[in-house]
Order: sequence, then C-alpha cells, then structure tokens
Amino acid sequence: MEQSQSLKAGDVVRLKSGGPSMTIDRVADGVAVCIRFMSDVRLEERFSLIALERDKSSEEAVSLPPWSLKRLRLKAEG
Repeated sequence: MEQSQSLKAGDVVRLKSGGPSMTIDRVADGVAVCIRFMSDVRLEERFSLIALERDKSSEEAVSLPPWSLKRLRLKAEG
C-alpha cells in the first residue's frame, strides 16, 4: 500500500515539496482537507493525497516518553 493512501484524519503532514506542517481534517476521494494556523487565523486547504507525506518531525516529538518531557522542563528552568 502506498503511504499517501494510509493518511487519515488527525495525521500531521506537509507537502512533499516542502512547506508548513498541517493536520488532516478529513479525506475523501483522494483529497485531504488540511488545516493549519498562521498567527491566529485558521487556514483550510485541499491537497491530493499524492502530494502529501507524514511530517516526520512531528512524529519524533510525539514519540518522546513522558519522563523525558519532565526532564526537559527541569533543564529549561535551570
């Protein structure tokens, strides 16, 4: 199965050509409706699934274990 076909609502993606991270709101007929924010403005855009890929940087951030987040907070506080 091609990766673009496994994308679903809630996935964080970006265009294969680059650009900001976006969250898939819904998928229908090979088209993803993606949302992102610029300042306080919610933007909604439609893209072919073929043009999107999972945003690997967001997957890495989400995969941090809870104890590491506490450690990072303590380190930041000094």
